[in-house]
Amino acid sequence: MSYEQFEEYMDRYIEKLKSLEPSEWSESEREFCEKNGLILGDGNGNFGYKCPVTKEELAVVSQRIVTGLLNNSGLKEI
Repeated sequence: MSYEQFEEYMDRYIEKLKSLEPSEWSESEREFCEKNGLILGDGNGNFGYKCPVTKEELAVVSQRIVTGLLNNSGLKEI
């Protein structure tokens, strides 16, 4: 398989994952994260819960959590 073929395969795989419904066991946690702005999705109402997460995305969510904790504690910044 060439690199181009692999990239095409992975692009199709990621698109397939985006269309899968999230598992029921995580419903309350997903609702909490969406409601509190920890996970915003792609702006079109798609959250891609079955998709892989990059380190960049993990950093954004982590920063949102820490900022929320600090703001709720009365501290402004670390």
